[in-house]
Amino acid sequence: MADQYFDQALAINHNYASALMWKGIGAERRGRLPEALKHYQHAAVLEPVSVVVVVNLAWALQASGALDKAMDLLQRVDAQGRTSAHYQRVISSLLLDRGDFVNAYRNAVRAMESSEGDRLSVEQMALILQLLGETDEAWGLVRSLYRNGNFDSVGTSVVEEILLSSNTELRSNAAQAIDGLFRQEHQLPEIVWRRHTALLGLIDAYAGNCVSAAKRLGSAVQLGTGSIHGTDFDLLFCNTLTLSLRESGASQRSREQRIVCENEIESALSQGWNSHWITYAEAQMALLDGRPEEGIRKLKSLEERGFLRPDMFQNDPSFIPIRQHSEYRHLMQRIRHLLNDARIEIISMKGEG
Repeated sequence: MADQYFDQALAINHNYASALMWKGIGAERRGRLPEALKHYQHAAVLEPVSVVVVVNLAWALQASGALDKAMDLLQRVDAQGRTSAHYQRVISSLLLDRGDFVNAYRNAVRAMESSEGDRLSVEQMALILQLLGETDEAWGLVRSLYRNGNFDSVGTSVVEEILLSSNTELRSNAAQAIDGLFRQEHQLPEIVWRRHTALLGLIDAYAGNCVSAAKRLGSAVQLGTGSIHGTDFDLLFCNTLTLSLRESGASQRSREQRIVCENEIESALSQGWNSHWITYAEAQMALLDGRPEEGIRKLKSLEERGFLRPDMFQNDPSFIPIRQHSEYRHLMQRIRHLLNDARIEIISMKGEG
């Protein structure tokens, strides 16, 4: 229905930038990255300094693996646009994906200063702090946003990243909060229900509760036709469902689900997706197939690209088979050393401020 509306608008005015942008968003949500990029690029030609238009194109470029192009593109935004919380938060996120924690932190600070209480900016800062090992400070920010189980209903995968890099107690507390939300809200929108159910499924899988994980992830993945978060991050749900089915004894269903996941990874790659989450999913798939060397190679590739998530790697049950592997342990040591250096520099920067 929405696509029809935008098509009608574009039939009247082929250069309607807002309609082009929303067409791009719809295509990206359906996994059609080349189509999305085409619409975003057309909109960016028409509105070259628009923060919203340029940011959507930058996200799509990031998803395609063109992170440097995304960063260069954002330099187009005018001085006024660069002061917005939205712009600073996106810059912070892209820098974080390159492994530049210090500058990601700087931009997250600017985002929070630009718009006090902006939820997405606070989430971004909480993620940076969590990845740096500043758990108390990170969760102080999370709790300030999500008191009484008021978790965000739609949006990015930032909260999931924070939780999956957290310890068992914090994940359990989050699960209780989400369960409380379910009890309070009997008519949750489908996408909200799917997002929360999928997250509960991941938390169950990380805790070793395979039967519950398989049930929840299966429900979230199979209900509805659109993505939960996006083509790339949803692959984590798919692969973890495969593992949970296998570990709970449902071998045939696990084999069938594995084929689904393999096809989805291949489809994403054919559509130009090359984000960190795609590589992460490929590492999971390698371990599911009993190919530890390939799984470690994919994780090393993530490290080289700046995706530094050692606690998530350690928590993810997909990587249990390689936890004692010497190459994997050396990889974790290198990543933690990089994060500790960044943490020391940020602490020093705070002291100077």
